[in-house]
Amino acid sequence: MAAEASADGAVSHRELLEFVETTLFEAGEELDVAAFAATLQRAKPAFLNLLRYKEPNAESRAAVQSGKPVTPAGLVVLDPEPDVREVLLLSEEMQLDEVLAVLCVQGALQETGEVSAAAGAGIFFEERRGLLTTLWLLLQAQVMSADSLPAELYQAVCSFNADLLSASLGGRMLLVQRLAELVRDNRLEAQPGSRLPAVIDSHGREVDRNALVQREQTVLCECLVYACCIRQRLTPADIADLADLLHRLGLKARAGGGGDLAAQQQAYVVLLVALLALLPLENAEGADAEADERQLRELAACAELDGKLGGGAGDDPYAAVLKLAWGVLLSQYGPEHAAGKALQLVKAATEAGALGFLRAGVLDSVAMQDDADHQRQLYASVVNQLLMAYLMSPAGKESTEALSNLSIAQGQEELAASAQPAAQPGAGALMAVNGAQAAPPAAKPDSLASLLSLLAATYGMHPELFLDDSLRYEVFGTFMEEVAGGAAITAVPSAFLAYLEVLTALAAGEKGARSMYLQLRGDDRFAAVAWRRMFQLLVTVIRQYVPEDGGVSGAQGGAGSTPQQRLSDFVLPACDSKAICAYLALFRRVMTEGRAKEVLSWLRQLEEDAGVSPVWEVLFQAMCCPVPQELKAALDEAIAALARRPDLAAALWERLAAAVVVAPATAETAAVPRYDLSYQLNEIEARAEDYSEAVAFVRLLNALWRGAGGAAPDGGRGVGHYSKFVREELLGTAFQRAYKDERQRWQLVAACLEHCELTLAGLGSVAALAADAANPAATKPPGLDVLLDLLGERHALRAAMATALVEVDRLAYERHAAPFGASKEAAVLAALRLLRCAMERDVELVTALRQATHAASYDSLDAVLRHDRRRIPLLLDYVRYPHNPAIQAEAVRLAAHLSERIPNLVPLLLNSPPTGAVPTVHRLQDGFAACLQSSLFNLAASVSLDGEAEADAEGGEGGEDGGDPRAALVLQLLLSSLEQPTPNLTHLLCGFDFDSGMGPAYLQDPRGQYNALRVLLSAIQAPALAVRKPALFEQCLELVYDLSASPDTGTAMLDLLRGYYSMLAPLLDSVACAPLPEGAVQRASSLHQRAWLLQLHALELHRADLALSHHEESVEALLAALFSPDAPGATDGAQGRSRMLDLLDLVTSATPVEPQLGRDGHPEVRRMLQALELDTLLAGGAVSGTAGVRAVSPRGVGLYDVVALKDELLRRYNEWSARHGGASEALKEACRLALQYAQRYNAYAEQLAGQGALLGAWQAVLLVAFTRRFDQLAAAAAAGSPTELVLQVAEECLRVLVGLVSGEGLALAPALCEAMQALLARLQEQVAAAAAADPLGGMPLPARCHGLLQLILEVAWQGRKLDSVRLPLYSALTSYLTMCRGPSLLRAPQPVVEALLEGMPAGASAAAQLDAVQSQLEEGNAALLLEAAPVLEALAADALSAEPSQATAALTALCTVLAADPTGGCADELYRAALPSRVLADLQEAPYRALTQPPPRGQALLLVVEAQLTLLLRLALAGSAQARAASAQRLFGLHALAKLSQCRAIDLQPEEPGFGQLAGAASLRSRLHQLLTPLLRLVLAVVTALPGSSAVREQALGFMDAHARTLTRVLHDAASPGIRGWEPGDAELEEATLVVRLLAELAPGRHALQAAPALQEAAYRLCSRFLCLSSKSPSPVVGRLHAAREAGRLGRREERSYMRVLSLRCALSHYLLQLCADARAPVLLRCTAAGAGLGGGLDAAAGLVPTLFLVKDALLQAVLEDMPEVAGDEPLLLEALRSGGANGGADLALAAAAAAAAASPGGGPAGAGGGTRGALARAAGNAGGQLSKLLYLTEHLLALLYIHLRLCLPAPALGTASPDKGMLGLGGGGDVEHGDAPGLQALGSARDLDQLRRLLEPIVMQLERTTAAGAGLAGRDVASLALLLRRTKEYLSML
Repeated sequence: MAAEASADGAVSHRELLEFVETTLFEAGEELDVAAFAATLQRAKPAFLNLLRYKEPNAESRAAVQSGKPVTPAGLVVLDPEPDVREVLLLSEEMQLDEVLAVLCVQGALQETGEVSAAAGAGIFFEERRGLLTTLWLLLQAQVMSADSLPAELYQAVCSFNADLLSASLGGRMLLVQRLAELVRDNRLEAQPGSRLPAVIDSHGREVDRNALVQREQTVLCECLVYACCIRQRLTPADIADLADLLHRLGLKARAGGGGDLAAQQQAYVVLLVALLALLPLENAEGADAEADERQLRELAACAELDGKLGGGAGDDPYAAVLKLAWGVLLSQYGPEHAAGKALQLVKAATEAGALGFLRAGVLDSVAMQDDADHQRQLYASVVNQLLMAYLMSPAGKESTEALSNLSIAQGQEELAASAQPAAQPGAGALMAVNGAQAAPPAAKPDSLASLLSLLAATYGMHPELFLDDSLRYEVFGTFMEEVAGGAAITAVPSAFLAYLEVLTALAAGEKGARSMYLQLRGDDRFAAVAWRRMFQLLVTVIRQYVPEDGGVSGAQGGAGSTPQQRLSDFVLPACDSKAICAYLALFRRVMTEGRAKEVLSWLRQLEEDAGVSPVWEVLFQAMCCPVPQELKAALDEAIAALARRPDLAAALWERLAAAVVVAPATAETAAVPRYDLSYQLNEIEARAEDYSEAVAFVRLLNALWRGAGGAAPDGGRGVGHYSKFVREELLGTAFQRAYKDERQRWQLVAACLEHCELTLAGLGSVAALAADAANPAATKPPGLDVLLDLLGERHALRAAMATALVEVDRLAYERHAAPFGASKEAAVLAALRLLRCAMERDVELVTALRQATHAASYDSLDAVLRHDRRRIPLLLDYVRYPHNPAIQAEAVRLAAHLSERIPNLVPLLLNSPPTGAVPTVHRLQDGFAACLQSSLFNLAASVSLDGEAEADAEGGEGGEDGGDPRAALVLQLLLSSLEQPTPNLTHLLCGFDFDSGMGPAYLQDPRGQYNALRVLLSAIQAPALAVRKPALFEQCLELVYDLSASPDTGTAMLDLLRGYYSMLAPLLDSVACAPLPEGAVQRASSLHQRAWLLQLHALELHRADLALSHHEESVEALLAALFSPDAPGATDGAQGRSRMLDLLDLVTSATPVEPQLGRDGHPEVRRMLQALELDTLLAGGAVSGTAGVRAVSPRGVGLYDVVALKDELLRRYNEWSARHGGASEALKEACRLALQYAQRYNAYAEQLAGQGALLGAWQAVLLVAFTRRFDQLAAAAAAGSPTELVLQVAEECLRVLVGLVSGEGLALAPALCEAMQALLARLQEQVAAAAAADPLGGMPLPARCHGLLQLILEVAWQGRKLDSVRLPLYSALTSYLTMCRGPSLLRAPQPVVEALLEGMPAGASAAAQLDAVQSQLEEGNAALLLEAAPVLEALAADALSAEPSQATAALTALCTVLAADPTGGCADELYRAALPSRVLADLQEAPYRALTQPPPRGQALLLVVEAQLTLLLRLALAGSAQARAASAQRLFGLHALAKLSQCRAIDLQPEEPGFGQLAGAASLRSRLHQLLTPLLRLVLAVVTALPGSSAVREQALGFMDAHARTLTRVLHDAASPGIRGWEPGDAELEEATLVVRLLAELAPGRHALQAAPALQEAAYRLCSRFLCLSSKSPSPVVGRLHAAREAGRLGRREERSYMRVLSLRCALSHYLLQLCADARAPVLLRCTAAGAGLGGGLDAAAGLVPTLFLVKDALLQAVLEDMPEVAGDEPLLLEALRSGGANGGADLALAAAAAAAAASPGGGPAGAGGGTRGALARAAGNAGGQLSKLLYLTEHLLALLYIHLRLCLPAPALGTASPDKGMLGLGGGGDVEHGDAPGLQALGSARDLDQLRRLLEPIVMQLERTTAAGAGLAGRDVASLALLLRRTKEYLSML
């Protein structure tokens, strides 16, 4: 199916419902009432034509059959199968126009991914539900929410409802008429044989179609109630129509035995609507009352209505109730002649049992009991209004008198029936009754008892009708007084019982309990109803059974008893028993509802009034008598009411132990009545099949356990026999006994299981009881017995399993269909709670038992449950139970325990035995998803067509969720299960499939299945949840992030988020940038929400594969949403702020102030805080449970345990009061302040943690955006140049950092400092790239740069106390100063810089401008650094830190500071801090420790050493070029070379190359490179800076002598041919170059060097490897370079190696030249190796002395092989650089740019450093550098030849006029007499010399061409080279 046009954008009914729900339940300050009212007005036609849709027609059917119908959204193309078929089926079944059916099927395809009529019907019903529920909400809001809604919003709702209800048609209210029509309409019900019996809802679940229709009709009926409450006066036609509708619904409700609960509910709702229409307005005054009275009189005069309501069928109870209401109306507002008829109608109604039906058929019906509380209270108020009108009406008054007479007439019969069988003929009822008036009762008539019973039910359902003075009717009080003073109450047992039932209902809440207590105590007018009367009856009963002169020692004559005197055979009449039971019920209600302090006072007063002490003594004595079971149960419940008071629990336990036994009493027992539980159970209750007393007794035990707070004396061992009785006698046989009432079975099971749970919960440390558990003879606490019973699969577990292993669907059916359904539900809940409670303790006990007995005697409960494969799936399946959220919550808790304990839980569930048509896994997925959704989206008492209203969950885990913990539990389960092995329960419930292979999980489209993931995605797309339920929304985001970050599910999850849902970027506006809430708890949660959201964004940016187009689009959308300026109100040209910067301001704008204990307290209070040691207590780190008051929140935040703190404060308070004789005000205030401080600190810590989390997430987004995705960011941000973007963010970060470190937010600074580190690194790279293309425009303005530096230094100083602040800023400072040095291209050879600047727009002035800008920048930086001397001191201190990372960062920063300071002032500061001397001292031993320790510690220490050496090098070169000698002398003055000579780490010998050495940085060889290279640079820098210093030369020679072996090894390694996979690299070449240069500098003093022979030999070996032709070199490095050059594959690595080789050749040539030019002992080289080394004095190396032929080869390689290529490329590159690639250099420019881009790590424009111009500059720079080194090498080699020829030949005749200069002046050969000259034979034979001359001729010719006018040398000064060449040529001509 494909749509070819988009929808018109109309708001659907579901969207309307969401809008109205959000407005009504989340009304805030930003509420737009006008928009709300306008939306409602647009929907008004839909409400007036409620659920009226176009019916099928031929035209639409033909269009659908053609396959191309036209919908409001455009043309739709349908396939014949299945599109057309399913659309037509939907149209036929739903009686819907075919085009509308197309839209429904289209919507189903989008939401569920399925084309079916069932799914389309689901969309159809959802739309209907949306409109109907919206109407329901609007009507209910006016009736129920007057006080909770804002006044303006409430007025708008009322106005719209009034407008809606004012519409009329044909004299009838249009809306009421339409509602009644829809209730009658049953066309949508599935008829027998229907092809669409079920529909698929939007969640993908199948729902019974008829159930949806019934629920819809129920909501329609409720809308009728609300409409009638708003506009109570209906027209006669409307009332008549309602009467007809009621008759129809009544017939339906009574059909089939009355099992249709929905029909019953609809019937009584319509009945109440009709009653409302016949009743006067409540609280009407003035004109409203007059108008209402007039309308009622008109209504009473309607003959048609009188005929319909007054002549109803006699067997219809609904008609009887209407007849009663109509009679009351006629009696009050009818004409005078109608009074008699009114009385007849009322009498007929009562004779038909109207009052009894209202109680039994309406208020006590199952449907009513299962309805929502607010609905029940509304219905009760309607019934109450009817009853009050009945009592006030003349006919009602006469009727009540008649009812009283009728009751009196029936009283004697009741007494006679209750007295059978009589034990004694003379025994009569204890109640005094007047039996004179007795008559046989009529068939089902109402009596006074019926009226009172109805009043009791009414006020029991809605006690506020009595407690609220504004709702109470005076007539009710009058009536109750008349009844209390009348004869019926003493003559009729049923009336007396009903009267007490009314009083019991009124004793609700503290006010009701106080009122009833006082009434029964103080009103002497009614002696029959008083507390004194109750106690007198009880005492009388006791005396009847126990004579005053005797006592008993046994109870009830049970087996084994030895009674001292038998009990009386008296049998208590039933009426007396019921009366006492009613009294006790009232007593229990008053004691339960009353305030605790008042109850204790009442008990003392009752003891005085009744003459009993204590009050419960008479209750226990009566309980021990053989009274009827119902009375025993009532006594137990009355005692239980007292047991709820903790201060009475201990006394009641003691009295119970004395009164009740579970075995026959012995003769030695005390002479008091005893009660034998076993006898009562097995002899009395079992025979009667009535276990009410057993249920009550177990509940009494439970009340005592709860009252004792789970801490019974001695762990409850003294009352353990009761628990044993409960387990073995009651619970163990509960399913084997017969019950007269099946409800008692489940009540008994529920009470017993609850008892087991209470005893188990009262256990302390289970492990401490292991010894008792292992000893069968030991007396164990009851809880331990219960736990062992469960683990041993005995009574408790068998009963729990028999209870809980009932299929959920069966329990849900029995909940409403069976009378015992509610009791069975309670038993299942108790079983689940017991199992959960046991799972919280079993592992501890099993572990302790195994350690104590060294045997596995017990398994944990999860292992026990696995003994039957059905158990775990059925237990978890209770998450689907729809009628009690508490059961769902327990199922989720069990799932959490099982998921944590059972690693293979998912396979266990997948392989569980089938228990229905739907697989277990699918049921669990559906159940957990429905549970999560119903709790998460539960706005208020909203309705749903696929379920019924849910009751409130128990417990306090859902604080923000109105006491509903289910969503929090499910989310916590999903989060914790992710920690389990894959696949885990979270994967199962979210629909991930791991069966497809070993790769990542497969995830189906959540639209096609209903699971937890679908609910999660819906939740995070509902931003209203972020405000309404912030903690749950936070957990949803956390779970989505965890799934996205997981290696197993991340790929599928991110694909889902960026694909169909596309929800990442839109959440920024709805969640991330929303204002923070006010409350501290809500604000902390809101901050964490944003943190998880940004972490999710960072994850997407990091993991996206830009090679895929949809990934790239997602990244671009995210970056644009995050970083693009968003200023809708800004003027043209104004620059807005990005969301990232707004988030930064948001997270740092409200940093809380840390609270201080007692800061504002009185001095006396502060002294009290110290005296109580509360400051020490609160400062301690011990957690609660270990003598501390600290705790850790679920987010990992350290908080105070307020409960533990309260307990500790109370203990110290009591101790102080006991020691000092009372509590002072200072003591009370100190305790209050301590508790207040803990609460404030918790709020502070949570908010600060939220800010930290959000800042960390913000940093994560920033890092990945500015590193991995910077190219995309630069394109998406649209904020000018990339440099400007980085600079703007960096400035904002520093601005915020300044505020944080100088205020209360120092703890938040580290994350921002790390961000600054990355930003400055990116800024450095970006400026370098931009400056390469435009040196003038690429660098930010100096003033802006200086502002950055000033902020960096300020933050570093203010945050100096935190390492996490200082260290990142050190790196940021390094990046900044490196950036300010300008791009590396500007440090290229001079010709390259000149060519680069010539291409600038500024032309010739570019160089001057650049110099001025750079000078201004450097001078400003130096000034700021000098002003920040304290920061330099901090850097110096950190540089000496023992922490490697800290020292490295500080040293690196100091190096850049020294490099950026041309004045040398920073170096002076470091010398003042004695840093250089301390570093030099540290270098003697620190390198050895670094090299000998294993990584990573050793590597970290080595980085410190490397940084230290670099710092010393910078100090040696500090200041301007003119001050270098002074800087080096200053460092040398600290004995730098001498101390370096003492560094023993230099002499460590690395592994032999290729033999077992560690790879990479872990090898000692590679780590030695890190030490030797910077050390040799430092030594060489000092030597070269002070060439004339003999002291320097002496210490340098000493250094070489001290480490000669290492230096020799360095030279040998570089000359090595390689072995077994190893060859010399760049590091070896660089070190060799440094050593050779050092040898050259010290060559004149080599005779004082003891290791000179070995070093010279190694140097000669290097010459033989590197000065020969590249094609013949044995060096693997040279060979590799030659091969690459020949193949044209000279890459970046080869270029770098080639420069190293050239540097080494230059150093070797310089070294040889120094040897030959030595005036004291010049070294002469021969043409061949024979006799080489003459005059050198080092004959040991004669065999390796280089030859002149080697020099010739080096010249040949340099001049003929290398130089032509380089000299040819350089001019072209420079010309291309000047022209930007034009003018003939385009190809070369493109090649250079491509090569540079390929070599760049980034690979992009930024990495290429400015595009083509940057690539050209680098290529030209490389070529210039190579050419300079080649010229240097050539000149030195020529000078070497020249010196040899000049020493051995006479001066030539030509050219003598030119004085020797430059290298011509080297050596002293020109002054040697001819006779003293060595002669040519010293150089070789004549043949060799001739051959040398001939081989040098092409070299000389090439050099002549090269030096001629500087051709190809880029204007270099080659005059000295030309002169040297000419003189050499002259000498060569003499050979």
